[in-house]
Amino acid sequence: MCFSATVSYSATAVLVSTGLYAVHQADGMSVSVRENSIHYSYIVPYRSSIHLPVTPAALYALTLLVPLFFSSHGKVRIFGMLIASSMTLTSVAYSAAYVSVWCFFAALLSLHLVYMIRDFASKTKPTKA
Repeated sequence: MCFSATVSYSATAVLVSTGLYAVHQADGMSVSVRENSIHYSYIVPYRSSIHLPVTPAALYALTLLVPLFFSSHGKVRIFGMLIASSMTLTSVAYSAAYVSVWCFFAALLSLHLVYMIRDFASKTKPTKA
């Protein structure tokens, strides 16, 4: 992946993260139980003055998935497919509690991330000078 693409993805991630932080700091957030799951309701500040061609959820998914799909490492692309699958499953089957259930799947997918890191570390042995 070239340097400019990495900078572009990093800048997008920072903007999305800043927006999510602002949402969580907003007074308009409430937590409730819906369909036996935790449901987060929140108001996105300044949403009416920003006209995006995609929804914030789609922007989040694109920011997360595009770098993974374009990785030169096969295991990272598989990780991206697992994330995309879990996001789709969560959206279709558990839309009432998307944030809560998605966090559960993300925790499970962290185990795959640990596997990838260990596998990479075992293949790259330090060279003696």
